[in-house]
Amino acid sequence: MSEPRDLTNLVPNDVRAELAVAVAVLEQHGPAVTEALLQLDQATTAARTALDPAQPDRGRVAAGRARDRHQPWLGCGLPAGVDP
Repeated sequence: MSEPRDLTNLVPNDVRAELAVAVAVLEQHGPAVTEALLQLDQATTAARTALDPAQPDRGRVAAGRARDRHQPWLGCGLPAGVDP
């Protein structure tokens, strides 16, 4: 296998400078943005539940379907310890 080549000389200096600024901003503010998105998700779920408590959350239903698609034995209700 060949050694990785240093390709930084192919990237213009102004692009490298802008990228460095973007990375610094993400490192500084990334955790706060992540927390804000989590709070927004929780608030959205609470608002949907308050509007129609009988309506299931589409995101949770979709996540359950995806889980059952990859691990179908979880969706069939087998008791713990029973091999599928």
